[in-house]
Amino acid sequence: MLVTRLKEITTEAEALRAELQAEEAQAKAITSPQVAYETFKAELKSNSQTPEGREKIKAAIRDIVESIKFASKDCYTITFKGGKSLEVWMADGTFKFEAARDLGPVMVP
Repeated sequence: MLVTRLKEITTEAEALRAELQAEEAQAKAITSPQVAYETFKAELKSNSQTPEGREKIKAAIRDIVESIKFASKDCYTITFKGGKSLEVWMADGTFKFEAARDLGPVMVP
């Protein structure tokens, strides 16, 4: 009975160890926000005039932005990797930026 339980615990420990190693490898593969932003600035400065350069800029943006969600035709929220969000409001040809507020769950009737 103890031998069987020991085998179960050993198997579980090996599975957890493998999961931990996979998460550590993924964390090492993620570009830090500072490096991603510096790469984006460099790509934007040097590559914005050619189609190939614009592809490099798109790749640099993907390292910074987690998602973009449109709330309406005049408002969208940009969520950055790292968790911070920015609301962008468009009106009369101008943009207004503000830190996104956590309004909690939205109730829809």
